[in-house]
Amino acid sequence: QIALSEFFESGNFERHINILKTHYKKKHEILCNSIKKTFGKKAIIQGSDAGLHLLLSLECDYNQVEIIEKAAKCSVQVYPTDIYWINKNDFPQNQIMLGFSKIDISDIPLAINELYNAIYE
Repeated sequence: QIALSEFFESGNFERHINILKTHYKKKHEILCNSIKKTFGKKAIIQGSDAGLHLLLSLECDYNQVEIIEKAAKCSVQVYPTDIYWINKNDFPQNQIMLGFSKIDISDIPLAINELYNAIYE
């Protein structure tokens, strides 16, 4: 408890939080820019104002399950959104969730390119 108290009182906790915010903001910007550059008008980004995830609605002929399967085949992990909807019949079939906390910043453009190729080629 003493060490934790000193960590807060010294300002190191606040510095650590600021470093994390800067790091994740940069990752977020690279992710959004990569999506816009690669997908163009075929993708709509939602929820890009906060958090470590964003929603991506794709203009394609595949449903959520098919998109997730195609992404997995090229080792890109994306997540379903249907589990967050109260009425399971209302969720957008072409919507997936992307997380960016675990991916290396340098791998983001490649992963987005792989996702695009898996869906459109």
